[in-house]
Amino acid sequence: SDLALADVVLPLPGADVRYPPALRVAYEEAAEQLLGLSLEDFAGCTLVPMTGSYRALVVRPKSLEYRTLGPAEAAAAAPHGNLLQSDVGRLLDA
Repeated sequence: SDLALADVVLPLPGADVRYPPALRVAYEEAAEQLLGLSLEDFAGCTLVPMTGSYRALVVRPKSLEYRTLGPAEAAAAAPHGNLLQSDVGRLLDA
C-alpha cells in the first residue's frame, strides 16, 4: 500500500466526525467511561458546537537535525540534569 503511518488520523469526538466501524464501540465506551457522555451528546450539544476533528496519529518532521552526545557531554549540556528543559523548568528559570 502507498499509505504511511503519518497518513493515519484519529477522530476526536464531535457531530461531524465519522468513526471507523471497527472502532465505534471502543469510542463509545471510552466517551462513556472517561467523560460520562455518549457520542450522541456531542452531536446534540446546543451550548457550544462540538463538531469534532481529526488528529494525525504521528507527524513526520519536514526538517530535523540532531547530533549524538556521549554521557559526559550530555551531562555538561543539561542545565538541570535534563537535555530538554520542561515548561516548568523554563518558568522557574525566568
